[in-house]
Amino acid sequence: TEHYKHPLKDLKLQVPIKDIMSQLMSAVVFMQEKNVVHLDIAPENVFLIKKDSGIVVKLTNFEYALKMHSEKVRVDSFNSKSSESGFTPHEALSHKYAYKHSDCWSLGRVLTHLMTSKGCMKEVPRKGKKLQDPYSVDINKMIKNNSNNNILCKDLLLKLLVIDCNLRIKAKEAMKHPFFWSAQETVYFIVEIAIM
Repeated sequence: TEHYKHPLKDLKLQVPIKDIMSQLMSAVVFMQEKNVVHLDIAPENVFLIKKDSGIVVKLTNFEYALKMHSEKVRVDSFNSKSSESGFTPHEALSHKYAYKHSDCWSLGRVLTHLMTSKGCMKEVPRKGKKLQDPYSVDINKMIKNNSNNNILCKDLLLKLLVIDCNLRIKAKEAMKHPFFWSAQETVYFIVEIAIM
């Protein structure tokens, strides 16, 4: 049973960032397998639903979603709130095209939002409500400390927030990134490296 919903932008529930991002990336992988691009993944379109079994992440608002019939699809009109804050994929705004993996930019911006909201990173400088330049995110300046989690997060962000979408990591690849590894997987990896 659903108990209550919280939009991600409010962040009232204490949920590990890895859990939120893992479920959100799973949703994007599913959409990519169905050749759908969302184009409006932003905190106001992500809900955390508390259930008896735990927290479930739901992606909403498919108003700008497109079915991909080719490698890229033209984006004719785009007037999303998230376009003002840098959540909209760069190529959708500047080149008026969307690609199958365009949503990975938005995943990077959501991860940035979560890290800044949780106090792990410094907030990107703002002018009013808009980012000064939402597409020039200096990840190095955002990292407050060099904890293992922040270093892995920084590495993942550097792969998600690539302007050239052909060089950007795909959601399926991103889900295998060490940022999402369990403690056991990390220890196993370190032991394997030590044995070599």
